[in-house]
Amino acid sequence: MTMIFSSMFDNFTPALWVDFVLASLFLLSLSIYVLVFVRRKIYAIPYFFFSILILLSYGFQGFSLLTVVTIALLILFSTMFMLVNLTELKARIDKLFKHKDSGSTVVNYDKEMIYDILYDAVASLAKTRTGALITLERGTSLTELTKNGTVLNAPLNSELINTIFYKGTRLHDGAIIVRGSLILAASVYYTPTTKPLVIKHGSRHRAAIGISEISDAVTIVVSEETGRISIAYGGELESVYIDSFKKVLSNYMENRPTLD
Repeated sequence: MTMIFSSMFDNFTPALWVDFVLASLFLLSLSIYVLVFVRRKIYAIPYFFFSILILLSYGFQGFSLLTVVTIALLILFSTMFMLVNLTELKARIDKLFKHKDSGSTVVNYDKEMIYDILYDAVASLAKTRTGALITLERGTSLTELTKNGTVLNAPLNSELINTIFYKGTRLHDGAIIVRGSLILAASVYYTPTTKPLVIKHGSRHRAAIGISEISDAVTIVVSEETGRISIAYGGELESVYIDSFKKVLSNYMENRPTLD
């Protein structure tokens, strides 16, 4: 093995070494960014694989046909990755080039307390198989959507959330919109997504995906049929176990791009 790698770099000039190191750093950085960006290792594996293959091919044979083909495959995978994550990429680009209003009001609240409240509420709703749709506002204002629901402006607490979604109440249909530590409105209806879904989903899940396609909000869905918990963001729906609910929710709320 030592002899193989020794022969691999025998013909490297200082200029080629610089080229090789820069290419290695670039491909490594790209792979790490993809891993952090999507938070799913399955998306990063092809980047690591293609990066190693490109570097080995270049080291052994220089700029050969194998290197060119591998680079082409990496570009193809990158294009597919961008198409699949188009909504989130747009949000990141918008955030990068948008100037924040220095006079904007920032609402301060205890995030951990909010996550604890939502955890308690969602755990109870899932246990009793009570259907629920909870949308957490982020950069995109959802004030306009509250007009088709019932405005509450009530402090967020798990008991109130469970009461709202109880089948006997008038507000149990539709979604609640949460801004910081306040429930802005209940019984809010969203335009459901029209895109075809691989797995059959009901109206709540389609509504959750629908609102995530037009905003950067994070929406929690509890299935009435199974009690399963899902989170919708960027036009995608992710199933979540209650044990990891708070961790996954905080990742979506704090580490995903916002549309300010």
